[in-house]
Amino acid sequence: MSIKYLLSLPSRWFHRRGFGAQSPWAFDFITEVLYSPHRYYFFDELPGKKTDEQLFRISKWLKVGHVELHSNNSVSKAYIVAPIKKNINDHSTLTLHYYDEEHSSDLLNDIDNRMFGENSSVIVDGIRGKNEKGWSMLLSHSEATSIFDMGRRGIVFFDPRRQKQIYLT
Repeated sequence: MSIKYLLSLPSRWFHRRGFGAQSPWAFDFITEVLYSPHRYYFFDELPGKKTDEQLFRISKWLKVGHVELHSNNSVSKAYIVAPIKKNINDHSTLTLHYYDEEHSSDLLNDIDNRMFGENSSVIVDGIRGKNEKGWSMLLSHSEATSIFDMGRRGIVFFDPRRQKQIYLT
């Protein structure tokens, strides 16, 4: 961990409550999805970590239509795919790409091949570890708009309707 990251921790705690997010969409995403205290029905069916529960809330809130998984963790995969199976008729055209720390080369290849388009979002685990290079490339991507940096996990939205904004949560 870098000293810069450690110094950002008090600010991150403040922003996890939604303070500083000027956009109503970003405020709702931070408070109702990323750091929501509420539990869903699925959390009792499949035991997982808080980070897995966060993946479930993200997938459910975005009403993901298609998922590209780059992970060996079957629990994380189940949490991302579960909302899609439940509400099959209520999906958007959004494609969600998920990369864990073990698939950093896949992330770099997909960035080089311009795999992320207008209706896509990217979740990257290990943005301070093995995926740090890919994360920095995503931050500087010309089409990336809403970016949420949560310390160990990051989310990038490619939505041309939004202005570029980076949220440290």
